[in-house]
Amino acid sequence: MEPYAVRTCTLAFTAMITVPSLAMDANAAAEQKSCSLTDNSITNAEVCAAAAILAYQHGDYRNAEPLLRKVYEVELVQLGAERRDTLTSLNKLARVSGDQGRDAEAQKLDRQVANARTRVLGAE
Repeated sequence: MEPYAVRTCTLAFTAMITVPSLAMDANAAAEQKSCSLTDNSITNAEVCAAAAILAYQHGDYRNAEPLLRKVYEVELVQLGAERRDTLTSLNKLARVSGDQGRDAEAQKLDRQVANARTRVLGAE
């Protein structure tokens, strides 16, 4: 007979595999609850980024977009326009725009990212 701890971990792991969306939805709800669209701190931006990634992974682009936009705006002010984190957030915002069928907006954002990366890293 397996020790109690092993059985419990196995059952919990099996439940997560069997119903992954429920576990992820609970995590997403917790993350989104912690994220404030009025808090302009980097710490809050990190929480919003985590919540946005969870929403995006579940195909919930409508809820991911305002979170990603908030992250980008905070990083733009706090870190600067050409910082790698800021450019990565802008790139994620472009992906969400494209995934929602707004191709022109996505291409515009992609060009902004490419131009800034070229300025920062050089032409190669």
